[in-house]
Amino acid sequence: MFQEIFECSPLALILVDCNGKMKYVNREAERLFGYSKNDMQNQNLEMLVPHESRDRHPKLRTGFFENPQSRSMGMGRDLFGVRRDGSKFPIEVGLNPIVSEGETYVVSSILDITSRVKAEEKFRTAVEAAPNGMIMIDEKGVIILANEQAERMFGYTKAELLGQPIEFLVPLETRGRHPAFVKSFMNSPVPRPMGVGRDLFARRKDGSQFPVEIGLRPFAGPEGIFVISSIVDITERVKDRQRLMSRNEELQQFSYRTSHDLKAPLISMRGLAEFILEDAANGDIAEVKKNAEKIIKLSDKLKSLLEDILSLTKADHIEEPAVEISVAEVISTARLKFQGLAKDHDIEIREMLAHSKPLKSQPLLFTQILDNLLSNAIKYVDYKKPTQLVCVRTYSDDHHFYIQVEDNGLGIPAEKQTEVFGMFKRFHKENTEGSGLGLYLVKKLVQKLNGTITFESSPEKTVFFISLPNRG
Repeated sequence: MFQEIFECSPLALILVDCNGKMKYVNREAERLFGYSKNDMQNQNLEMLVPHESRDRHPKLRTGFFENPQSRSMGMGRDLFGVRRDGSKFPIEVGLNPIVSEGETYVVSSILDITSRVKAEEKFRTAVEAAPNGMIMIDEKGVIILANEQAERMFGYTKAELLGQPIEFLVPLETRGRHPAFVKSFMNSPVPRPMGVGRDLFARRKDGSQFPVEIGLRPFAGPEGIFVISSIVDITERVKDRQRLMSRNEELQQFSYRTSHDLKAPLISMRGLAEFILEDAANGDIAEVKKNAEKIIKLSDKLKSLLEDILSLTKADHIEEPAVEISVAEVISTARLKFQGLAKDHDIEIREMLAHSKPLKSQPLLFTQILDNLLSNAIKYVDYKKPTQLVCVRTYSDDHHFYIQVEDNGLGIPAEKQTEVFGMFKRFHKENTEGSGLGLYLVKKLVQKLNGTITFESSPEKTVFFISLPNRG
């Protein structure tokens, strides 16, 4: 009966004594290892063990017989058998001690897992090749697999991730609640996106958080339920969405204010034109001249507004190669351009150029930035001060070019400084020159050049600081 059970087993079975001698092998063991019964019986079990492990095996066998218990062999290690032809193949081994006539033996059940290993390797290759971060957890929420993309995304190595609870990658403020989510999912494991209707965030090794989109895919294995999580870093998508929302708000504001600022001078000009016709009919030439001058001023204001609107609409579409810019020449041209306006306001324009490296950037955008800052500085002159000054300073380092535009004009009221770079912002009622788009346009152009702009303002002076990446 014992032999019949042995022979009918679909697994390879080998009966081994305490000295490591194979006392009985079944047909499946013959087929698996390529030996006949006669070749195997009463031979050392080590003949079926790869050469690199043969020396260590007797000690492991002795350890088992000192404490014989039913268990799997080599937990946590990859096990291999060796065939008669010398080829190696992956195996799973179960050990079951039995006692017969006072002697202890062990029945080794051996399963060839070549197909499973190949399937697992294909699975791992597919996971590794995925463009998203891929992490697999077991029923307890412990990470058992992570691909290279997940390593890059979270800043951990595989060794640091494996064996950790999935909460390891969850922000601190939601970490305590997350195990309940895992348990709930394991109770009803169906493929679905995670956190529908909620903003999801993950946590990197450095503690920083980033928005993610996660898909959950459960599957059942011999050892229970596992879940593959596909993780996408949506930082750029969130930024794009925020930019789009901000742009939509700006467009609504722009449409409303532009409509108002275009209509108002046109209505005034029409009214003044009607007055001129009336005064001309009455022969009042002085009044005709006075109203005509008003129309000219209004048309100049309208022209300035249209030019600013045109510059603003063009800003997003200007693309030009970065070239070496003669900053001194750009400043000199700007001085000539604003010479009349500076003279009208009795303003002295100074320059202090201390840059050691030339600026390589987009010349048209740089010129527009400087023109708008100079124009703005000149317009808001403070006649109560003994002298009126505007100063342009430059300096540079290995990677950046810096420009400062300083004036001792009226300054920006402290309560309005958060609005400086907004659309249609003017901060001095007594000075109505300009459209209020200048500084908004300047910031937009600086950002287009991947630079930054900040400012400091007080009743004594206002300074705008610009930092541009120097492509030179």
